[in-house]
Amino acid sequence: MPRGDTVRPTQDMVRQALFSSLAVHIPGCRFLDLFAGSGAVGLEAWSRGAAVVCWVETEACTVEVLLGNIKTLCGGEAGRTDDQEWRTIQSDVFRFLTGQWGSEPYDIVFADPPYDRTKRERWALRLLEELAAGGIVSREGFFVMEQARDEDEAVHPSWDVVTTKVYGGTRLTVYRMRPEKTAGRVHNEER
Repeated sequence: MPRGDTVRPTQDMVRQALFSSLAVHIPGCRFLDLFAGSGAVGLEAWSRGAAVVCWVETEACTVEVLLGNIKTLCGGEAGRTDDQEWRTIQSDVFRFLTGQWGSEPYDIVFADPPYDRTKRERWALRLLEELAAGGIVSREGFFVMEQARDEDEAVHPSWDVVTTKVYGGTRLTVYRMRPEKTAGRVHNEER
């Protein structure tokens, strides 16, 4: 990880819970890791058989560390092994989502932005809005939001909350694009 407090990696317990809940969807998926930091979440997806992993991070010094982690753990030349592909993008997440993301949607999008305890950034709502508008998430895909437990959980008319789980001071919310006439279920669990 980069030195200092600019990166807050997803705790092992939270990462394990995330991948346990989405285990059947990981092999062969296209996985997008927003606000990637050290890349731990995308690397976990890679190790579980994701076909494509894309990491997006804005800070140059963090991207250097991220690239080192990826090259050490994923190997391959120029972002590819025999059956998996990876890439890193140094960009503001919202700039990436509005134009650089490519043409093929992702099956799972994970976001772990800086915690928004002041409630000024409204990361979750902004991401839900951008992802709903852009065709970035595949039709059967998921969006996973990591945020502080005390932050407001975002609600958006285009998304159903599949699960919400709290682990210590962290909350994971899994969303799925809402079919036009089907309401989703909400399941809350604290650990």
